[in-house]
Amino acid sequence: MRLEPLALEEWPAPHMDDKTVQGVLKALDIQSRFGYNWLDAWGLLATTSWPLDIGEGVEPDRRRRVKQIISAAHQRNIKMIYGMGTYSWGYEKIIGNDPSLAARNRDGSFNVKALCDANSRSFEWVKKILDFVLSEFDFDGIHLESFDQGGCFCPQCAGKAGIVEYHCRINKKTAKYIRKQWPDKLINVIPIGWAMDSNERFTGPDKTQIIELSRHIDGFYDQGWHGTYIPDLERSAFIKQLHCTYGTSGGRWVYPAQRWDRESFFIPHMQQQAAAIKKQYEQGVRGIMHYQGPVNNPGTEVNIACGGLMASDPSQDIKQVLSQVIEQLYQPRHPEAHQKLVRIFLETERAYFDQWGDAVEKFRRYWKTGPAGEFYMDNLFGDSPGPAGYLSNPVYLDGKGRQLYKKALIAQLRQFETIEDKFNDEGRIRSLKRSMLFTLTLLNTIIHVKGEEEE
Repeated sequence: MRLEPLALEEWPAPHMDDKTVQGVLKALDIQSRFGYNWLDAWGLLATTSWPLDIGEGVEPDRRRRVKQIISAAHQRNIKMIYGMGTYSWGYEKIIGNDPSLAARNRDGSFNVKALCDANSRSFEWVKKILDFVLSEFDFDGIHLESFDQGGCFCPQCAGKAGIVEYHCRINKKTAKYIRKQWPDKLINVIPIGWAMDSNERFTGPDKTQIIELSRHIDGFYDQGWHGTYIPDLERSAFIKQLHCTYGTSGGRWVYPAQRWDRESFFIPHMQQQAAAIKKQYEQGVRGIMHYQGPVNNPGTEVNIACGGLMASDPSQDIKQVLSQVIEQLYQPRHPEAHQKLVRIFLETERAYFDQWGDAVEKFRRYWKTGPAGEFYMDNLFGDSPGPAGYLSNPVYLDGKGRQLYKKALIAQLRQFETIEDKFNDEGRIRSLKRSMLFTLTLLNTIIHVKGEEEE
């Protein structure tokens, strides 16, 4: 959500400064305006490593800024969820100080980024973190994620009865502790990595374990990074068996590039998400984690706004929703300009995603997974702005696709130039034009380097 890039920083950047707060507050303004009621945020108090002194080790300025964000959210009628790694994410210093806590990989080697539940001191650290986070800060809920940095496969952990049983077990234990100490807090569980042994789908026995877990939590979010773990045809029946809300991330979403200029990309995807929200709502889905981003990027801002309105009422038509968003954000002075700008957003989205072709087959061939829910613009890791993978990788665009995308972008820019002076837009039109020009420049550069220019 940061409005400025961290151009030379490795991911995940630990920065919690005034510019971070400014970006979050700007995002909260858009979220509250377009129907969001929760903000689920990671990295607020610790990034990769909690200090050994959980409370005093977090700097006073960081604590002050986090409280500022929580207060600002509450002023906008948005509740705050704290993203927390359950046994995985943030434990490097703790394990370094006590190597006996380290999880075991399948080959018996140590995973120094995850805890082993067989060691009783592991859960004591989890409780210390929860005690600090939920006692000092006015968070309204917790997002538990237990396998993002790996997990333990020793005979007492996942080696006992498999990944899903183990992660249901440790999340249930954590949820029970939260319920006892803070009974009013929302508890969501996110199962990233849980289906790695079953072709990215939950089996019958997996579902039985999850149904039992659902008695102890408020939400189970099957996000869909490479397709949801519960496939479409099974979703309605599965949801009916749960004792909590079932949620997703609403189809397809862009992971914003941390190191890129905020106006250097234009990837609207509101139609992709709207179609998924409608379909999943009909299946019984009642929660959505809609990915955010820097709201000074025009595509990101409109995606967020449309996602909030669609999630508030999935019966709506996305074209009407987009028209409402453009009216509010860009304040067109003429109906024709309004209609043209709506078409530019719609057609630019189609111009990119229509070139993906058979995404299911391509993703299985290249990455051995289902089609992307979450997809990256560049490399997640690095020390400088990375290459534009979303334009260069053949899993997204081949040579023909790049040419078709280029022609469509040029056509939309020509339309844009006929209306760019017809809005009271607070600088959004300038940012939109810059984003489209950046994208076309990157695309032409890739086409040139690959020798794909048309003769």
